[in-house]
Amino acid sequence: MATQSSTAARVLLVEDDPTVRGLLIRLMQSYGLEIASAENGNQAMQLFEQETYDLLLTDLYMPEMNGWELIRTIRERDPKLPIIALSAYATPEQLGDLESCHARLFSKPLNFRVLHAYIDELLRAGSKAAGGKGKATADKTGGGLSSQHARGVARL
Repeated sequence: MATQSSTAARVLLVEDDPTVRGLLIRLMQSYGLEIASAENGNQAMQLFEQETYDLLLTDLYMPEMNGWELIRTIRERDPKLPIIALSAYATPEQLGDLESCHARLFSKPLNFRVLHAYIDELLRAGSKAAGGKGKATADKTGGGLSSQHARGVARL
């Protein structure tokens, strides 16, 4: 885990592919975010129990505890945590499942500019909701982009 500053937003990144995980870590660190990473949902839950995060960014299809289970489990414990799901294989039906958990889907391959803009929007909205203290929260829609926008723009 790398720390950019004491006020950096904390992101829990869960991705089983080490190449993709490394790329996302470097990318998000370049945005000034503090990253904790895990290979699967079980590892992510251990980290989640130990720390507070401003955003969960998770792959959906992983060994052990997959992203679907992780999202449901975390949503039960923290109903306001912004969640972004990543997948190359999600269907429209699964998008509905994600929306019911107040999560947004970004399809792989990722458009990093769009992902960065959405993360920035989520964290800025959370900072305002927390009185400018930098902690992210989200409304029931997860803030920011509509599901149609995320569905249409994120897949490139």
